[in-house]
Amino acid sequence: MNIRELEAQAKALAPVLRGFVDKALSAFRSDLKKDLDARDESLRSAVSKSLEGVLTDIDEVARAASALIEKPKDGEPGKDADPEYVRQLVEAAVAELPAPKDGKSVTVEDVLPGITDALEKAIADLPAAKDGESVTAEEVQALVDDAVSKCMQAMSLPKDGEPGRDAAHIEILPAVDIAKCYPRGTYAKHLGGLWRSYEATVGLKGWECIVEGVASIGIEQSGDRSFKAVATLSSGRTEEKSLTFPLMIYRGVFGGGDHAPGDTVTWAGSLWHCDEPTSDKPGETGSKGWRLAVKKGRDGKDGINGKDLTKGVSIK
Repeated sequence: MNIRELEAQAKALAPVLRGFVDKALSAFRSDLKKDLDARDESLRSAVSKSLEGVLTDIDEVARAASALIEKPKDGEPGKDADPEYVRQLVEAAVAELPAPKDGKSVTVEDVLPGITDALEKAIADLPAAKDGESVTAEEVQALVDDAVSKCMQAMSLPKDGEPGRDAAHIEILPAVDIAKCYPRGTYAKHLGGLWRSYEATVGLKGWECIVEGVASIGIEQSGDRSFKAVATLSSGRTEEKSLTFPLMIYRGVFGGGDHAPGDTVTWAGSLWHCDEPTSDKPGETGSKGWRLAVKKGRDGKDGINGKDLTKGVSIK
């Protein structure tokens, strides 16, 4: 199985695993919501009952206070209630009420145990994990294999493609005519290389060079001995190569300076050839780079102004 197939399977598997996780979270949230709603309803009921008892006590206080107030007699003008007298009546009525028992008031401490019990009950109702049966790599692998198998079964099998062709059966055109359009899969020679069309062509658009060749070669001289060859390949890329030949070039009488291999100079009556780059003087002790090419000739005898009757040398 190659990397592309693994990527395809991973992409197909991701929604399946996401669905498993979403279902598990949805079930957990639903159960938790039911437990919280039941607990809230129980708390509301308990608070409501407690408030009813408190309201009942207040009503009793009000009724007791009202009973203690003297009713005005008919026909007699009424009088405003004395606030101090009303306060005393209320305090007396409250004093007659039974004292509340400890722990019966609605406080945070009263509500907290109910919430704690509800949470503990909800947690206790959850299925306990068994030893050794938590999610392991083997179980995940089994789920992955099952999901992949289902995805593979849901996929439609690819249809067989067209039969391939042997390389010997491929037709290679002798040239590319840019005025023509060629279909995809056409092979042709162009600029010394082999080209293939990867789509329907328009001019040179749609062609690609699959085998480089040499379209042209140009040679340029640089200096006395150097030449530069520039090769233009089929794809348009260029490659350069410089060549230097040690040709013999006469530089005259040695006058110092640098000399390259192939230079020849005259010095002390002899001809010297340069074998390696040097600035030494030819023939001196320790001199490097020079080789004696033509040795100086021996001096002849002195004549007497042509009167010694020496026979001359004739050149035929």
